[in-house]
Amino acid sequence: MPHRDARRQRPGQAGLAPAARLGPGLHAGDARPLPRLPPADREGAAATDRRLCPLRRLPPRERRGVPPSPGPLRGGRVNAEAIERANSQELQSWLRGQLFEQVPCNIAVIDRNYNIVEHNRNFQELFGPGKGQPCFAVYKKQPARCAECMAAQCFTDGKVRVNDEVGLDKNGRRAYYLVHLIPLVTEKGDIPYVIEMSTDITETKRLQREYQVLFEKVPCYITVLNREHRVVRANEIMEKTFGPATGQPCWQAFKKSAFKCKSCPAEQAFLDGQTHTSEQVGIDRNGEPTHYIVTASPLSAVTPVNHVIEIAVDVTRMKQLEEEKLEAERLAARLEGLNRERQRLTAELIERARAVAERELEKGPLLFLVDPDYV
Repeated sequence: MPHRDARRQRPGQAGLAPAARLGPGLHAGDARPLPRLPPADREGAAATDRRLCPLRRLPPRERRGVPPSPGPLRGGRVNAEAIERANSQELQSWLRGQLFEQVPCNIAVIDRNYNIVEHNRNFQELFGPGKGQPCFAVYKKQPARCAECMAAQCFTDGKVRVNDEVGLDKNGRRAYYLVHLIPLVTEKGDIPYVIEMSTDITETKRLQREYQVLFEKVPCYITVLNREHRVVRANEIMEKTFGPATGQPCWQAFKKSAFKCKSCPAEQAFLDGQTHTSEQVGIDRNGEPTHYIVTASPLSAVTPVNHVIEIAVDVTRMKQLEEEKLEAERLAARLEGLNRERQRLTAELIERARAVAERELEKGPLLFLVDPDYV
């Protein structure tokens, strides 16, 4: 069998014998050129070499010295799986370490003794530090548990609850918040904790109060109508004047009528989404006529229009003043006519008296008896 370090010789080229095949006592410097073989012998020797030590046929990239690649499909899949695995680990790490602090709400964990065992930074910014303190002392600054404690109900039945609450913030100011209470149930069915997630709605409540005051106290009749022309909302002065109106058609609420108005501004607002104004006469709760000018506008710019708000100004007193003014003008005109008639009659009487006096003077001198005392 040929030696492992044997090298194939190209046809027609002499080679040197390796040092390992030199005889004992010979060195590489003593190597002699091998004799050239005839073509037939060279082909036989090459065949023998291939049979005894076969060579693996390499792919073109390896023959050029380029290292093999893992292949685009497999390599891309491996990279994608590695990236996805790394992202999943990052997500789990973020959820465990930062979600509790990053959520935009106040989170507190309550144990069965109603003590706060953990809370996040948002909770502390609103209510102050509360870890280890009773929830009622932190939320509402009171010494005893709430009469209707939602956490106690969650510990009892394990149900999720949502409720509006009013407490005091860390500065002692009234705080309104919407709280979700979620019981933490173990595999054994126990409930060691209740998680309270609350959202501060103090600013929303303030805006609602301002809107409510404006809606109720403005000196106008305000109603909100749906597409069936039924009153969804009415303010205080409207119901004080016309009676309860919620749920009734507007023509029944304002006019105690069974038929729709002929010129209905609300109907026009529903059709074209524009603002319309008209003058109407209704019947108040005492059966007296009430004059008002009503303006109907879409409640929102979204089409189709689902709700219309009507704002009506009572002009009954103005109508009464107009009627009184007309009556006064009629009376003044009548007095003016009477005065002119009086002047005409007076002038006529004076003229008749003058004529009589002239006729008497023509008959002769007149004797007048004069009372001396009068003179």
